[in-house]
Amino acid sequence: VEYNTKGWLDKNNDRLLPDCEELIGSSSFELVASLKDEDMGKAPFRSISKKYCTDLENLLQTLSSCQLHYIRCFKPNDFQKAGVFDETLVLDQIVQCGTVELVKLMHDGYPNRCRFQEMLRFRDLLPESFQRYGTRTFIEALLLAYDVPVEDWALGMSRVFLRAGQLKALEDLRSAGAAPDPEKLKIIMRQIIRKKWVRAVHAIGLCRYLPEFLAAIRLKRAEQALATKALLVGRLHSLLEAARSRLWEKRQRALRRWRVAFYTVSLARSLMVQARARRLQKAMRKFWLLRTRLHEWATNKAEEAVLEAERRAAEEERLEAERQKAEEQARQAEARRRAEEEAR
Repeated sequence: VEYNTKGWLDKNNDRLLPDCEELIGSSSFELVASLKDEDMGKAPFRSISKKYCTDLENLLQTLSSCQLHYIRCFKPNDFQKAGVFDETLVLDQIVQCGTVELVKLMHDGYPNRCRFQEMLRFRDLLPESFQRYGTRTFIEALLLAYDVPVEDWALGMSRVFLRAGQLKALEDLRSAGAAPDPEKLKIIMRQIIRKKWVRAVHAIGLCRYLPEFLAAIRLKRAEQALATKALLVGRLHSLLEAARSRLWEKRQRALRRWRVAFYTVSLARSLMVQARARRLQKAMRKFWLLRTRLHEWATNKAEEAVLEAERRAAEEERLEAERQKAEEQARQAEARRRAEEEAR
């Protein structure tokens, strides 16, 4: 499938024309004038997706600034009339949508999970003398001072877990300006001091116990490591001796092979030297024989060349004498011809 994106942004743009925006802004009715976009001059293009993202961000900011509560809506009757409550219909809706199990789960668990910093808004419910304690201790004293059942709350590392209704009860106490019983506060302070002493004693005992415990662990690990090493040494000793014997045998075999190879190379070198000497002798004999024959052939060729040169010189002298004789005869004939012509 092929799509054409030409003009897609213009089709998805819900921005009004500038003239319409100015006309809406110049209206004398405040409601109509409020419909004008304030950022018209800053952002000339405003798409539907941008408006959706802006509205979603505003919604998230609003939700984050509010206290969230669980609300479930039910249809009271099938006639859409006020004041008519159909118990069977409502009960069927409660059962079908799982509200009964959800409420039971909320009562059995801890639906309210507040950070320690969020619980500091109840600091007015306790005297200022409790402000010097830590946040966790302060929250524990607060819950004990107002008789919150121990099974309805639990303290974590950074949060306090409350069962359903307990946080609302604390909010009501803060709104009513309730004050705790002084005698109970004294008991709580003694409990806090006792807990601190118990924790200190436990910490000291732990500090004294940990080095001994770690030393025992190290000793046990050392014993186990030593036993393991001894067992390994006992098992590996025989294997090591066998490996050493095999290694010695391999070295002896390798040494014998090296000796054989050395003797073989030495013998091969001596044989190669002898073969080279024999080849050199043969080559020298061939060289002297060839030199002797070449010398005889060269001497004969030189003598033949000298004789040929002498023959050629004698031939040239003969030809030159014949040429001179012919020229002399030609001059004599010419002289006789001239003499005859003069005589006539």
